Amino acid sequence: MNSILSIPLLLLLSVCSAQTLVEVLRQNSATTLLQLAKTDSQLFKSLSTFKGTVFAPTNDAFSAALKDGDRFTQDSTTDRVLKYHLIPDAVFAGDGFDGTDFLVSLNGSDVKVSGTAKGIVVSSAWDAPQANVVKTSAFTGGVVHFIDQTLTPPLGIVEVAKAAGLTSLVSAVVQAGLARTIINLKDATVFAPSNEAIAQISSLVNTLSKEQLAQVLLLHVVPNQRLHSTDFATSALLTSSTEARVQVQKDAQGVAVSGPGNDVAARVVTADVLASVGIVMHVVDKVLLPAGMLGGMEPASEPSADVTTMKGTLRVGKLAAAVEGEGAAGGASLIAVLKENKATTLLSLVQSDKPILNALADFKGTLFAPTDKALAASVAAGFNPKNLTLLSTVLKYHAIPTTVFAEKSFTGTQFLKSLEGDEVKASGSSAKGITITSAFNANTANVVSSMAFSGGIVHFIDATLTPPTDIVTVAKQAKLTALLNAIMSAGLLDTIVNLKTATVFAPSDQAFAAISATAAKLSKEQLKQVLLMHVVPGKLVHSTEAAEAKNLPSVGTAASGQMISVQSDGTTVLVKGGGNKNPSKVVVADVVVMGPLVVHVIDQVLLPGNLSAGVGSIVALNVVFWMALFIL
Repeated sequence: MNSILSIPLLLLLSVCSAQTLVEVLRQNSATTLLQLAKTDSQLFKSLSTFKGTVFAPTNDAFSAALKDGDRFTQDSTTDRVLKYHLIPDAVFAGDGFDGTDFLVSLNGSDVKVSGTAKGIVVSSAWDAPQANVVKTSAFTGGVVHFIDQTLTPPLGIVEVAKAAGLTSLVSAVVQAGLARTIINLKDATVFAPSNEAIAQISSLVNTLSKEQLAQVLLLHVVPNQRLHSTDFATSALLTSSTEARVQVQKDAQGVAVSGPGNDVAARVVTADVLASVGIVMHVVDKVLLPAGMLGGMEPASEPSADVTTMKGTLRVGKLAAAVEGEGAAGGASLIAVLKENKATTLLSLVQSDKPILNALADFKGTLFAPTDKALAASVAAGFNPKNLTLLSTVLKYHAIPTTVFAEKSFTGTQFLKSLEGDEVKASGSSAKGITITSAFNANTANVVSSMAFSGGIVHFIDATLTPPTDIVTVAKQAKLTALLNAIMSAGLLDTIVNLKTATVFAPSDQAFAAISATAAKLSKEQLKQVLLMHVVPGKLVHSTEAAEAKNLPSVGTAASGQMISVQSDGTTVLVKGGGNKNPSKVVVADVVVMGPLVVHVIDQVLLPGNLSAGVGSIVALNVVFWMALFIL
């Protein structure tokens, strides 16, 4: 039975009730909801003209939620939580409803409503308590359903997957370098393989390259469609993120899903798991496979999906400086220099990407050019040059625009911004040799020869540079398990993955173990404050610049005016928070990460000043905040 009334029927409701929404809430003693709404003046003002459905938690429901700090927190109260209770432009009547509907809330995420013999049940985030409609009242713009639980807005898809125990899927996403792509999904349907499903094909997964694994995972994503179990017809073909079709069939046993390479269809074992924003996840008991996967899969030549995020655009700037006469006007072109030095493989790859070829024709700056032997070794190790998206990213990472990095006059360490957008680290000296460092754990490249061209200089290197991956992948590679778990627990995964131009001080597992007793007492909000203290936004502070940095504002301390203290004697870098008795030492410096970010691993967790006397001060501040919030 359809429960959604069209907006013209609001006129009928307005006849039945001449009371505004605010008047109905006051009449029904929904004082807590009104007080919380008042903390956001714009939101409270909009309630006077709101048209649609309101799920209004009772005062008792709010009291219970406030005791549960993990579900209801200070920063999410007015904007995220309250807007999730508002369904604009749709009136869910409720009377006689005996089915299931999914309503789009004001914050963009779905709310699930189900009719039962006992009444209407409203479901929200994974594992959040269901709310029961205890009373319904009309107002001039629609209807208010009073509920006995606050609704919890869905978390991001990776956090939901972890909460649902889909650990193998989360690991595969990170391994494929897809964390940022998946986290930034909006309005999509995801068929999520269970741990058992991935275990069934573990021998196959172990043979896949990073790009092949990404192709498999993206087959499970249907973009731009929110498809709930109620939307599946008897049979349908859906277009996945890889452009391959996924077949869905609905029968008496439920919903079956299969990819082009599946002999046996997967079954949906848990349907309609909601994630933000507008993500619908269905857990399936088999992995969906591309065509030919069971018999061995050839690398995709040109995947449609954005497997490797491309940042930056092809651009040619003015030459910053000509060093020691290198790159003087009238010299050989870059292409001519590559030909002269028999960089045939690199030239062949460049010529397969016309935008790159056109850019290099007038390129000004520095090019790190892998030798034929270096590129052959990369292909043997799994680099697929037929993947044009990946190829373009890799080639752009070897180009440093507008800067001439001259080997003859160099000594020390320097960080260069590539055309791809992320940093390349150069270190050494002209006397002992120059080494180039790229992604974490990637092979270091040595400069074997150099030659000037009309726009700058080419350094020929003996290994292909690997563009940095996202911070979650790097943390996993560096075995910063405790840090990753803390980020997940604090609900900060989206924030951390989407960081741009920032410095991160990353505590080691041993650092977290040293404060395990204190950490166990922290609420989610306190843990978030501690973690954000390790992030310095808007600055790339390398170890070579630490001596000049001295005091840095972090995300976690900016509001309070506290700073992170940085000291360096040229060899050792020490970092200290306001709540630390002793400084932390940087044990691994200058890890370049996609963003661009620079990460330094440290041996102590940085603590805010209000943690120096224990967790009581933050708890007290939270209590004061909530007491003030409830004062009329």
